[in-house]
Amino acid sequence: MIEDINCGQLFQRRSDWQEKAFNELKEDLTATKDNRFLKYQDENETYLVMICGKSQIGKSTLILKMIGIRDENFNDVYNTLRAGSPQGNSSTVTAIIYAKSATDKYALAFAKLDEPTPEKKYYDAKEMVRALQQVRQDVESGQRTSTDEILFIDIPRSFFMEESAVGSIRIIDMPGVQSANDRERPHVENLINAYLPFSQVCIVACNAADIQSLGSMELPGKVSWQNRPERFIVVSTGSYSAENIRSYFRTKRAAREKNFHEYIDEIYARTLKSVLGENTQMELFPVDLGQSLDTMQKSLDEEDAAEVKETVESTLQALRTSITAREGQRFRAAIEDLKSRVDSYESDRLEETERKIREKEGEIRRADERFRKARDDCKELEKDDMISTLDRKIKQLEWAKSQLEDQTANFRSAGDKLNSIAEDTINQEQLYRDKSDGRYLKDQRCSEKEALADRKVLAAVLRGLKEEVDLYWKTVCETFAQAELAEPAKTDLPILDILEQSRETYYPKYYPGGFFLKVKCTDLERFNCEMAVNVQEMLQSGCCNKWCDEIETELSNLKNQKREQMNLYNKKKSIRDKSLNEQIAPKMQLEALKKQKAAIEMIRQEDSKRLARYLKVAQRHYLQQRDEIVAQMEQSVSGEEKMKLFLLLALTEQDFENLRRTSDGHKS
Repeated sequence: MIEDINCGQLFQRRSDWQEKAFNELKEDLTATKDNRFLKYQDENETYLVMICGKSQIGKSTLILKMIGIRDENFNDVYNTLRAGSPQGNSSTVTAIIYAKSATDKYALAFAKLDEPTPEKKYYDAKEMVRALQQVRQDVESGQRTSTDEILFIDIPRSFFMEESAVGSIRIIDMPGVQSANDRERPHVENLINAYLPFSQVCIVACNAADIQSLGSMELPGKVSWQNRPERFIVVSTGSYSAENIRSYFRTKRAAREKNFHEYIDEIYARTLKSVLGENTQMELFPVDLGQSLDTMQKSLDEEDAAEVKETVESTLQALRTSITAREGQRFRAAIEDLKSRVDSYESDRLEETERKIREKEGEIRRADERFRKARDDCKELEKDDMISTLDRKIKQLEWAKSQLEDQTANFRSAGDKLNSIAEDTINQEQLYRDKSDGRYLKDQRCSEKEALADRKVLAAVLRGLKEEVDLYWKTVCETFAQAELAEPAKTDLPILDILEQSRETYYPKYYPGGFFLKVKCTDLERFNCEMAVNVQEMLQSGCCNKWCDEIETELSNLKNQKREQMNLYNKKKSIRDKSLNEQIAPKMQLEALKKQKAAIEMIRQEDSKRLARYLKVAQRHYLQQRDEIVAQMEQSVSGEEKMKLFLLLALTEQDFENLRRTSDGHKS
């Protein structure tokens, strides 16, 4: 019978199926066996809190104070958890959930989302320091690269205050939100995606001096938070250090209009409104902790220092109360968040990634087109064989030039042949006289017949000279032929002029006038060698140099042609190689972009699967509640009771339809 149930109770019952679905999903999500993450109205509920913020703003100190570490144990716990990390360096290298241990020892374990926690390992303080140092080393070296693992740290229960609310808070501390580290980013985004919909609240932590940046601060995954006071709160650290805050204590105590707590809250409330807007409902908790607080308190008298300490403690208590007093995140809010992610997760980044992919593909395509064209041009030049043809022709001409120079230089050796001819002629014709000092050519006092005969030596030598010049011409022509050059004009080699010049030059030497002038046969040998050298010089200056100059001109032309062809080929080859190399970096970048796109799309797909799973769980609990209401209606005998049950059924059905329309992307 439900006649006595009022409308408020009836309205509250309509969301039972949502709460059951929410709690079932939350319990499935919980990784640790002994963490009871939040049942809606259970007196033993545990509150999951996320904390995001930049590094080096005192998040670790804030967390330890929030979860209720005693003042007398704080430094020991703080130093143990920093595990030797120098001041100024972040001690948070991976996402951490801090909680109260069930024992008087520290405990540590890694767990993936949606998986049971491996058995915890328990340590004393020194052992815990070594264990955390190893964790940091593994994370920083890349040995621990999973993006869906959390480090669970339990702190000895004896270090906690006795307040019940303190022990029920579990805090997920994540690496700094400004991190550009490719390893940390997907890790943090994955955690926010999985845990934010089911967390009691998310704390956005910032330094008090940096509050102005809250308006533009982006959380991982580009979560929109500035207009979500039901899910986010702001905690500012270092809030007592500003000069205008310190001026409060320079005013005499009797003249102060407000206590320090009220004064602080009022100042920072105005500051937050100037950043997030006058109508913002976002809660802000200004605190000061750690060394800066100690420094400030030492500068104050005992009463003011006590007031500051009381302000810190009351602010932390108000923060805990804000966390535990909230209704929690209802199922529909989680569905809306997840649907929003499915529709818009990293849309800007995905669009930018796709734009970059198109750019890289175009860059690679253009480079490939240049490569193919240059490659084909190179093949065409290689096929044309012009360079090798020019090479062959150049080698022929260089050989021809060298041969002509050698042949001309070797003409000097013709003197030996001329000497042999002279010797034979003298012997055959008996044209010498023996004297005591040597052999002499016959002189002019001989008979007319002998006088004519003794000219036979020079005549024979000149005939031999002509034969040598003819042989030289023959070898020159053969050289031109082998080098595929046009045969030189016969006028290039004036044989008759050479012979006549030789006769005119050496006749007076062979047959000098005068009774007392005698010519030894050894003189004739010298004359013949001189004659060969003179003719060689005439051949060199009158013929060889001309031919070599003509060949050198042709060589220069051919070398210029080859150089032009080589430049053209090398240019095409350079374009080919450069275009090929230009594709290496873009291809690597393209591959990275495609992986980036695939990662975003995979997250969207996982979100879609998660959304479908949430709705399936919701439908099961809805149908169960609907059947229970229908069964009650069938058993009811009172018309008023049936009407109330009918109303409850209608409201429940309406809630489910609204939820379903929300998941389909329709406004409910």
